[in-house]
Amino acid sequence: MELLLRLLQFHSDVLIVFIILPLPLCSALASAPSPVAAALPEPHANLTAIMARNGCSAFSRLLSGVPDAVQSFADNLGSGLTAFCPVDDAMRPFLPAFKNLTADAKLSLLLYHAVPVYCSFEMLQDGNGIVSTLASGAATDYKLAVQNDGDQVTLRTGVIVATITATLVDQNPLAVYAINGVLEPVELFKPARAPALAPAPEVAEKAPPAKASSETVEAPTSAQKAPADEKAASKSAATRNTAYLWLAVGAVAMAAAA
Repeated sequence: MELLLRLLQFHSDVLIVFIILPLPLCSALASAPSPVAAALPEPHANLTAIMARNGCSAFSRLLSGVPDAVQSFADNLGSGLTAFCPVDDAMRPFLPAFKNLTADAKLSLLLYHAVPVYCSFEMLQDGNGIVSTLASGAATDYKLAVQNDGDQVTLRTGVIVATITATLVDQNPLAVYAINGVLEPVELFKPARAPALAPAPEVAEKAPPAKASSETVEAPTSAQKAPADEKAASKSAATRNTAYLWLAVGAVAMAAAA
């Protein structure tokens, strides 16, 4: 190693020198890699891992499988994000319906499960109202109604009502809650119709009671009976007269013969 010594000044018999290192060695030190911390996982990897570890693995897999959705979640982590992840028991019966959705509908449904602001559980308990979701936009509504009932907080979509069952993370700027149902927006699913009421049994119409006649039917008087009686008597007399006539004719014929 080459050393260059330059005498600068003598003070009290003390020699002060500067040691100048050769240029090649300075370059070597500058280019040497400095120790760095291990690379941190992507923000969305932490988020989906939190969901998977706390009973929302099915939703976590769906979210990880749609790049635009998971990226939207990650983009809002710094400014504030509140996510609602359905538990596995709620997701299993919904998976066939999810598979039948279009790609755009799948994206909208996943984004519908997050609000682009941080909401602590106390904030959700303190107020009721309509909130916008990551799926909300200028041409779409995809709004969510938050309603509290004592210690419970429910989320209403117009199709279903889901309840927050557990707090997975609640630390500004991120809050993640487990819910007992899949949030189905009215933009993608029809509201369940209330069961139709059974028709009331028809009551047979009763015939109106017969009105009592104000007129009394009287038995025919002897005067009314007379014509019929006289006719019968006349017929009987004619029959007898005819019989007598034949008897007389018979008698005459017998006498002539004798």
